[in-house]
Amino acid sequence: MLRLLWQYLKRGGCFGGLYRDVPCGISLGCPLSPLMGALYLKPLDDAMESTGLFYVRFMDDWILIASTRSKIRKAVKVVNEILAELQVEQHPDKTFIVWVERGFDFLGYSLLNLGF
Repeated sequence: MLRLLWQYLKRGGCFGGLYRDVPCGISLGCPLSPLMGALYLKPLDDAMESTGLFYVRFMDDWILIASTRSKIRKAVKVVNEILAELQVEQHPDKTFIVWVERGFDFLGYSLLNLGF
C-alpha cells in the first residue's frame, strides 16, 4: 500500500518536451486525491468541530459561519494555525470573509437568504 501511495506522489511530467520529476503535490485527476485530501485536512475538521460554529468542507474548499466578529476572528486564528502546521498555503484570491446577508458563492452555487 505504501509503495502504491509513493508512486502516486513521486511522479514525473513532460514540460516543453522534457521529462522532469514533479517535486510536490498529487496528480490532477488522481483517484486517491479525495482520500488524501480528506485525511490530510482531518486536523482542520477536528478543530472546527470544537468551535461549535457552522462548518462544512468539500476537499479544500470550506465555509465557516459565525454570528459575531469575535467568533470569526477566533476561528480564523485557529484555521491559520492548523494550515501553518500542515504547511498548507491559502490562495489569497480565494479566501473571503463576507457578510452572510449579502450572499456568497460556494462550489458554483450562489447562496442567498440562508437564515443565519
